[in-house]
Amino acid sequence: MSKVKYTVKKKLEVINYVLEGHSSNFASHIFDIGVSTIRKWIKVYKTHGMEGIKIKKHSPTLYDGDYRVYVVEYMHEHLLSRSEAAILFNIPSSTTISQWEAIYLREGPAGLYLKPKERSKNMKDKLPKAPETRDKETLAEENRRLRMEVEYLKKLNALIQEREELKKETK
Repeated sequence: MSKVKYTVKKKLEVINYVLEGHSSNFASHIFDIGVSTIRKWIKVYKTHGMEGIKIKKHSPTLYDGDYRVYVVEYMHEHLLSRSEAAILFNIPSSTTISQWEAIYLREGPAGLYLKPKERSKNMKDKLPKAPETRDKETLAEENRRLRMEVEYLKKLNALIQEREELKKETK
């Protein structure tokens, strides 16, 4: 079963239809597209605008190890679902994050730096052990950086929402 790809034009048509006041359920019947797909498009559009709904080439090597670890740890720290994390980080499929999380839980963060061919079923024994403790200064610095990042994302989200409101007012 192949996954249906929709054009950006089609996605935008459906998104605008719902944003004009029609329900996602009604749009699902009108456009013959699953309601969960429509809701995801709307969330992605509200979070990332046009960039979010553009068709992306999906490649497992698209994201480096640092990014994969960051996404999984951010998701855990902020108690996000895989779908919420996929929308927040503009990753096309929550399945990708599920795979990263499984590797992270099974092999630790180091497993996300390996290419699939380098990873074996018994890789856990071969991976370097993470340090058991980190000093307070390192943790404090990481905490400060993460707080700044959260504040940045909140401000970015507020700016995006403000831009969307301005667009609605000018129509």
